Amino acid sequence: MPDASLLSMVPTGGVAAVLVFVIAYLLRQNHADRTQYRDHITRTEAEHAEEIKALEARHAEQMKRVEDELAKLNAKVEKTLADLEAERDKRWHAEDVAAQARRDLAALNGGQP
Repeated sequence: MPDASLLSMVPTGGVAAVLVFVIAYLLRQNHADRTQYRDHITRTEAEHAEEIKALEARHAEQMKRVEDELAKLNAKVEKTLADLEAERDKRWHAEDVAAQARRDLAALNGGQP
């Protein structure tokens, strides 16, 4: 007949085996969860990088349109200023001609305006 102390250790050994199995199972699940988490992080980072690239491209396109519009407006302002300067020169020339005509007329009238 087997020793009584050996028979009393069987339940303890069974419980220990179950505990080892449960711990091994939990460690494997934890590793699987960590792998899924890392994969999710990698996918999220890749999606984020793609989104940033798309936003940068859209922003660059918008900035190009703004710069083009600004260049057009600057050209329009420069043309308007050039037209204003030309008109001012014409007016000054006309005033000079009118003043000269008044002086000539006054000279013909003997100094009387």
